[in-house]
Amino acid sequence: MKKALSILLAVALVCALFAFAGCGGKDDGGKADVSGQADVTTLPGADAATKAGGDQAAAPKGALTWSDDTIDVKTYVNSNNYGTEGYIVITNKTDKDVSLSLSAKPKDASGAAVGDEDCWIGGVLVGAGRTTMRMMDLSIEETIDVASIDYEPEYGNSLYKDATADLDVKTSPLEDDEIGGLTVEITNNGAEAAQDVNAYAVFFGADGSAVNATSALIGAIEPGAAGTGTLYCSVEYETFEVYTSGSCNAS
Repeated sequence: MKKALSILLAVALVCALFAFAGCGGKDDGGKADVSGQADVTTLPGADAATKAGGDQAAAPKGALTWSDDTIDVKTYVNSNNYGTEGYIVITNKTDKDVSLSLSAKPKDASGAAVGDEDCWIGGVLVGAGRTTMRMMDLSIEETIDVASIDYEPEYGNSLYKDATADLDVKTSPLEDDEIGGLTVEITNNGAEAAQDVNAYAVFFGADGSAVNATSALIGAIEPGAAGTGTLYCSVEYETFEVYTSGSCNAS
């Protein structure tokens, strides 16, 4: 019975990853408060990370970088049995909220394009000075070494404003003998309800490379209230980064 449950959960995890990859979606970054898990290390271009057992985390390696005057993009590429996917961290370098869509063009070491088609995500809202994370299907069916990724952002206006600065996040290890991951609790310390709140995590192996990523829909959180979710990880990991997304009505 346990084995069957484990297989079902693993399949659900894979489906969740691909549901959030590709087109559409909304995202903005938040601070990861891993209180109760000992030392926290702030990483460049990200919010926070911790070692699974509580020790101080080493900075992840192997990220591909891209930037323009508005955003910095850091991509961790992971190849597995299902193809090649990117875990994308976007930092807003400006003092205003940014709404954008992003087209990705992965290339191999020779500079040749790889993958069947360009990949695109839209509706990404990143608060002023904040960081967001998304999973992106790179449309590569086989295992290929991606040497670089060019991005083409399109910027627009949003009817909403970023709410993540008011979201306080606490994580704890998932107490499950068969599937690893994190339990996340998000508290809204703001004066307005936070809508469409999500939590995101990217997990890193012992060598600092990204091995898995996932997300959890939390939903709306009223002022002073908290919501919880689970960020599953189907493989062994040493460190992780956690982000949040959420918006509120623009005043």
